[in-house]
Amino acid sequence: MSESDSAPQVRAFTLAEILSVTTGCRLVRTVGDMGTMLCFMAGETLWSHQLGRVAAESAGPILEQHPQLREVKIPSWIEQATQEEIDTWVAGLARRYGDTLPLTPLAKADHTSIDPVDEVRMIKKQAQRKPDDQ
Repeated sequence: MSESDSAPQVRAFTLAEILSVTTGCRLVRTVGDMGTMLCFMAGETLWSHQLGRVAAESAGPILEQHPQLREVKIPSWIEQATQEEIDTWVAGLARRYGDTLPLTPLAKADHTSIDPVDEVRMIKKQAQRKPDDQ
């Protein structure tokens, strides 16, 4: 095995993509804007229904890689903001934290790989349960 084979992969992603995952607030224009980052974090291709689960898996490890982002608080007005207002707010944060930040993928122990079709079945089965069954 060569030295480059054992070195962890590193890839830069936008601050908006990263904060969308760490804060749970969508700051990107579309969820698809985060999809590439989440596939990278998981080390596999994800289907859209898997993005939320992998985002939850990724938030803690991303904050471990960039603990300075723990201080970012989402303002109360953000839910009613236009995308342009969100972009302006993120641009202000980027002056402090950078436009992009490097990430390394999740450790195997931090990610549960689930076949996407099996996961759809699991979600469907869970949705069909009556509240008394849970």
